[in-house]
Amino acid sequence: MAQGREGTKVRQRRRSRGDPLDIGGLRACLVVREAGSFRSAAAILDLQPSILSRRVRALEDHLGVSLFHRMANGARPTNAATAFLDTVDRVLGELDAAVMRAGAAGAGKEGMVQIGLIWTIANGQAQATMKAFKAAAPEVSLGVREGGSARIAAAVFDREIDIGFLAGRQPLEGLDQWRVWTEQMMLVLPAEKAEGMTEASWPDLLAHPILVGDQDDWVSLKDHLTAQTGHVPQFAIHKCSREGILSLIASGAGVTVAPASSGFANTPGFAFVPIGEPGAAIPLYAVWLPSNDNPALRRFVALLKKRFPKPVQ
Repeated sequence: MAQGREGTKVRQRRRSRGDPLDIGGLRACLVVREAGSFRSAAAILDLQPSILSRRVRALEDHLGVSLFHRMANGARPTNAATAFLDTVDRVLGELDAAVMRAGAAGAGKEGMVQIGLIWTIANGQAQATMKAFKAAAPEVSLGVREGGSARIAAAVFDREIDIGFLAGRQPLEGLDQWRVWTEQMMLVLPAEKAEGMTEASWPDLLAHPILVGDQDDWVSLKDHLTAQTGHVPQFAIHKCSREGILSLIASGAGVTVAPASSGFANTPGFAFVPIGEPGAAIPLYAVWLPSNDNPALRRFVALLKKRFPKPVQ
């Protein structure tokens, strides 16, 4: 009797200090349940029946409950073990699935890549790149955030997004940068005002107020246009979306500029005329934090470098 009480105390001490369960023993119990005997289960597990029996017995001692009725013609779960083993089966199945998901995420086959864009991209190289990545990694989700260059760069530093696409190489110490595609800038104006115009010039752009939304990357655009034209362009900043900017353009309030890949290129009633001037084709750079250990990001960067080999300087 004293020995039984001592055994109970040992089991209680093990549970109170959180001694781990023998996962292999739990799996062995499931095999015994399915096989219907220790001898058959031992053959499946390639173990000696005596070794398997001792392992299950050790688990029973740890739990303080008998899991099997041991009979001459086999073994069957006790009443106490029936619900317990069902739970073990479910939990171990979830654990196996979690291990597989972790392995997939570690290989960049699952997870998410958050992308920062400085303007709306509906076609062109950006859209083609995202499509190519989804084809190669269908289990990886893509998220998109838009904003100015400063906001996108800050979000990359803060790990709120994984990779950003900015116009021109930026003085961003601590971020890796890789030149990707080039965006042709377009003059956007009402269709009736662009009749017969196949190419625009800087004077065509600077002759009107340039309308932008307050979330657009207008500061970088202003600096770029000033450097290219030698004149400070007149910007009109509005708290509205790109659709709102188009409404203002239609009313005659001014013009704007947009990349060729913009989704507004097919908007009825408006003309998107390429600006045929030096500096109107702007190189884009992908930027990311080198210490970002997101495996899906590494896979995305590898695809970028394959699609856009570094140009000769």
